[in-house]
Amino acid sequence: MSERVLAVDMPPVNHRVVVLWTGSDYAVRPPYVIVLDGERIQLRNLTGLAWRVLLPQPGPLVGVPGPTADLFYIDIELGEFERGAYPYQVYLSDDRARTFAKGESAPHVIID
Repeated sequence: MSERVLAVDMPPVNHRVVVLWTGSDYAVRPPYVIVLDGERIQLRNLTGLAWRVLLPQPGPLVGVPGPTADLFYIDIELGEFERGAYPYQVYLSDDRARTFAKGESAPHVIID
């Protein structure tokens, strides 16, 4: 019941991104997301590793921890910041690995 209440109280998710093991590397898919001011991105960690999402500061990407350890949200709050491409990083770590997840390039949020 509490999960349903929490989901209702949260802003809607406009975009979804996953962090996963490809068989040879850890990856962010899709590697870039095109968003509008006020939208929300949900990141889901499918690796089973501990993770940390690193956002440029100061900037229009606002991190919001999810209700479970495998979820993280990025809210887009443009304010005085320019539209453009903003890189972010996903760091994964445990006794098996200590590495950054990759896209085809570093992951980006592109604010249109």
